[in-house]
Amino acid sequence: MTRTMEKQFTRGNLISIVATFMTGAALFAGGISAVNSIDAKTIQNAQANTRLEDSFRSFSSRIETRLTDAQTAITSLQVSEARTAAQYDALNRSMDEVKTSLREISTILRQNGGQQP
Repeated sequence: MTRTMEKQFTRGNLISIVATFMTGAALFAGGISAVNSIDAKTIQNAQANTRLEDSFRSFSSRIETRLTDAQTAITSLQVSEARTAAQYDALNRSMDEVKTSLREISTILRQNGGQQP
């Protein structure tokens, strides 16, 4: 006896086809969900990155402002120090002139004091 297999559409075949289709649909839906999740995370990361960049720019701007203020203060102190040094030098020269004048006066007084009776 020779048996031939006939292709028949049975309930088992239908269940198998439906199960395969459902599995494929679930995998497809899972893939779409994963892609959407990745897209959402990418958007969140981009927004967080933008906030960090803005925060860094703000911080950098404040640092630059403080640096400029510090440089201005240093320049002001340097100018003040130069003026003070010049004033001390002028005062020192004046004191030297006063000392020289006092020596001359002292010498003249000694010379005149020895001549008077």
